[in-house]
Amino acid sequence: DAARARKVRLRLTPDEWYSSARGYLMAGEQAYANSNVNKDNRAKADAYMEEAREEYTKAIRFYQWAISSVRQASEDLVARLRVEPKCWIEIGTCYARMRHYLEAVIAFTAVLDNFKRERRALWLPDQAKADGKRFYTPAVKSLIEKLDEPKKGSIERACLMVNAMLAEIGKTKTTWA
Repeated sequence: DAARARKVRLRLTPDEWYSSARGYLMAGEQAYANSNVNKDNRAKADAYMEEAREEYTKAIRFYQWAISSVRQASEDLVARLRVEPKCWIEIGTCYARMRHYLEAVIAFTAVLDNFKRERRALWLPDQAKADGKRFYTPAVKSLIEKLDEPKKGSIERACLMVNAMLAEIGKTKTTWA
């Protein structure tokens, strides 16, 4: 809090931001699980859910900092391909747990908007050009393959989660009609 009051910004690597965010996500998951275990005691369940929301909110902020950090290191494609898709998926998970389904859709869609094959071409160096070839190390190629992996890759998972969140939104009663 003292650092926040003095507006001190930590200078962490993308992996350190991600690890910190992951810790908050895990704390949120524990509180979320506790809220489900205590469904019979409404006050206790609500208190655990509020704790979960607080932890998820912290996680989202740290994931956003991880994304910002990895994008600033523009030539480190390995870090971007390793960290950013996981951050977006976990941001979406946090929003889904808080029942903020539209925000979850936006987070999961960010994976598709940035990492689908045709979209990657907008920010990845051109492999056909001599200066672009140097970026395509075995690690980069492996991470790209993992993104596109059927059923387990980030692209597939993001598509499934967008559909699941849209289904949840469809179940929500609105006062618009």
